[in-house]
Amino acid sequence: MNRLPELKAFLKGREAEWYQNVEVKYIRGHQAILTIYKDGKEQKRIKLSDLVTKEAMHELMKAEGFVEKRPEEREKIAKEGRRTLFEENEKWRRINERKVRKKEYFSKREYFIKKFRKEIMQDDDAEETAQAEPKYLMNAYDENNPLDLYLATRKRSPNLDMEEAQQILAHENMAIAALFEEYEKERSS
Repeated sequence: MNRLPELKAFLKGREAEWYQNVEVKYIRGHQAILTIYKDGKEQKRIKLSDLVTKEAMHELMKAEGFVEKRPEEREKIAKEGRRTLFEENEKWRRINERKVRKKEYFSKREYFIKKFRKEIMQDDDAEETAQAEPKYLMNAYDENNPLDLYLATRKRSPNLDMEEAQQILAHENMAIAALFEEYEKERSS
């Protein structure tokens, strides 16, 4: 659905629910199909991905006889839909951010181990044998950087100050809520 932003906005933004007697069910990996029932029996199936714009989707709903809900109901649904889309986008942004953190963490760990082997252990082969790092060096690095390890991988270490980790995660969630409120203010003005 990410390749069809108008369809995503129509469904995940809950605009399809602006109409009476409409229920949206998400089935992962399936195409978006509008199935129309009458007296409990399937009457018609329409592939929504064939429609290019949200306007066309709204026109289809009206042409098929769906009645719009009252404006105040639609606005409430629209706000919930915007929040859903915003949270989903934030979720993916955070997943990508965590991938970057993880990559950075493991790069730093590899650099530290190479440096330790070369300077402290005076191992001249540290550069060539980087793939076979001793497990005790990796564990030592992880134990000395528990918060970074947790933020990068969500793996807990005995040295992790969970209170500090939870504060960071709570701060991230508060920042998301504040961003959404700012977004809503801009939309309404």
